[in-house]
Parts: sequence; structure tokens; C-alpha cells
Amino acid sequence: MLRTGMAVFLSLHLLAGMCFADTVVLNNKDVLYGKFLNKTVEMKSPYGALTIDADMILGFFTSSSPMDDDEVETLNHDFFSGTLVSDIFEFTTASGQTLTFTKADIKGVKLDNRAVTREIETTLFFMANGDKFSGRLMDDNLNVKTGYAEKEIHSGAMSRIEFGGAVQTAATVHLNNGSLFKGDIMETRLLVRPDSTRELSICIGKIATIQFNVTRLVAGKSGATEGVFDIDGDGVPDSRDECPDTGCGFVTDASGCRPMSDTDQDGIDDASDSCAGTPLGVHADSNGCWVIQSAVFGTNRAVINPDFYMNLDEVVGILERNPDLKIEVQGHADAIGSAEYNLKLTQSRARAVVAYLVGKGIDRSRLTAVGYGFSRPKASNDTQEGRALNRRVELVPISE
Repeated sequence: MLRTGMAVFLSLHLLAGMCFADTVVLNNKDVLYGKFLNKTVEMKSPYGALTIDADMILGFFTSSSPMDDDEVETLNHDFFSGTLVSDIFEFTTASGQTLTFTKADIKGVKLDNRAVTREIETTLFFMANGDKFSGRLMDDNLNVKTGYAEKEIHSGAMSRIEFGGAVQTAATVHLNNGSLFKGDIMETRLLVRPDSTRELSICIGKIATIQFNVTRLVAGKSGATEGVFDIDGDGVPDSRDECPDTGCGFVTDASGCRPMSDTDQDGIDDASDSCAGTPLGVHADSNGCWVIQSAVFGTNRAVINPDFYMNLDEVVGILERNPDLKIEVQGHADAIGSAEYNLKLTQSRARAVVAYLVGKGIDRSRLTAVGYGFSRPKASNDTQEGRALNRRVELVPISE
């Protein structure tokens, strides 16, 4: 994910340009000021189709890499990531000229939206892919099956739900009175109404944590005035979904139907999947591989950038939810520099990732660090884009 890229982009352009002006930064490095004309922005997220009113958006950032997501930040400082479905963007410049851009033209947009904030008691949702937003759990009761009983618990009695275990429905439910229950959530999906967009039907396995009874400042209206609904939470709106009852755990194609064959359910057809056996919950790249972006490390360094701890914490969560999973942490480089230098650098980077995971409580015996230098390129080293794809750390499951 490019959450750090979004933060940098917004900070650079927050005060740029004219007063009360939206800012568009193009991939050719042009910067335009004026008025963004789209009423809504649509996104396909891993947990549902999103429609966000433009006047609720602080900014959005498009990714030029197939390994990373597009991102949207709202006035409420909610973060949503995925793939922007909106592909045509209209913009009136300060001189009155109306321009049309495609997603491929745009690096990012900062909107000059302002609203009066109000303090509310809300619920925070932390998603397995690192997204977070506030809102409301619409289900009044949840059924939790423990080792000795099945309990129906009212949402108003809960303070926190932590998901994670050998199965994706496993959870620890904390109550307001201090009690807790460990077991499986019997519901397949939860209906959630975020404060920034309309309701979502989210598969249980897509949620990492739900924190109830949080006081937070929010801005603007609640929810979208218009929008799509995605009853099966596959990221394809019902209006375009040819298979509107896809079960949880299945990644769908653009029509909302399951791909012909996706054994590891990472969204990549088996015929194009270079990394079969990717664990459930992994946000795979376009090759179906579990990759940590190269920006985790500084140039020619093997020290992890603190801005990317969140990315590695997602890896920790997946390993915790899959206690029998063992992985080889592979360091890879581009072809700049000597073979000996890159071999040592990638080995050091792989060891740094292993050390971080061990520091977070993952058993060292589950992890193997290997540096491959530039011996296993994913793309051509003749272009800047290809070299960026080759500078990576891959996490590969080890078969017993």
C-alpha cells in the first residue's frame, strides 16, 4: 500500500495554489489549480464496492505500480484502498478551461473541502488490508460459538472484537464489563455503515479489529447521498454484478463472478499465478505473489523504514491467523551494481524482515531468510519501472 505516498502528496499540496482551489497533480508533473467536477468517486476495495461523495474527500492518490493500491482519504481521516473504478475526471482550471483526464493521467488530487466538525461516539473498523474507518455496526447481535456454548451478544455490550486464528472466523470478543469470549463468529458477513460512505456488506475474514465506543471528531454529512450497494462484498456493485451472491472468501473477476480457477483465492487465475499457495488474506501483486514493496528500505540500506511498520504488521497478522504457516523471506534486487554486493544487500534485507517479525512474536523456526541478489528478476532491468519491480522482498510459503 502507498499510505505514506498519500501523506506526502497531501502535505506537499495542502497549502498550494489559490485559496479555495482543488489541486490536480498529473503524472507528467504538471500541477493544476481549479475545481474538481466529479460528484462521486468509486473504488473497488477488497471488502466491497465504495462510492464516496467528492465533497467528503480530502484527497486521492493513484498508484502507477501493479503491486500497490490506489488510495482515498476522507475529511474524517478514513483511509480506503483498492482500485479506482472511476476513470474519467473533469476539472475546471482557474482560468475557466474545462479539462478531462483519465486515471492514467493523474498522480493525485487534493480537494479543498472544508466542513464543521462534530464530536460523536462511533466505532472504528481496522481492515485486514490496513484500511481504517469509523462508522456503525448495523447488526444488533452477533452469535459467538465458544468451546462450551453458543452465545448471542448484543453489539452494545461489546467494547472490542479482535479477529485472528487458525480460521478467519476466529475472534476474541471483549465486553464492556471486562468479560471476554474466544470462539468463532457464526455470521458470514457484517453489515457496516461507515461515516464517509454508504453501507457495506463485509465478509468476516476482511476485518482485523472492531473497536466500539470511540469518541471522534467527524466532518460533513454521514454516508453518501447516492451510491452503489454490494450485497456480497466482492467489490463489484450489484448494478454490474452478474453473480450477486458470491460466497465469502472468493475473489471475483470484473463481472462479479469467480475466476475460472483461483485455487489460492488471491485474485489471480491459476494460469497466470507465479506463486501458487499464497495464504488467505494476502494482498497479492499482479503475479499472484506475496510482495513487500522495495520502499520499505532506504537506498542501499537494510534498515526498515518506520513508515512501513504497518505493512509488516499485516504480515504478522496473517502469520498469527495461520499458525502452521512457514515462509521463506526472499530478498531480491535489480541489476545495478555487482552480483556480490546485491547478494549481500538482499540477504541483509531478508534478515531485517525476519528480525522484525520475530520481534513481534512470530516463532523464528517458521522463518527462513534468503538473499537472491538479482538472479530472479520479475521484469526487465532495462527500464526504471522494471527495476522497481525487481527490488522487492517476497514471502514464499514453505511446503513441508
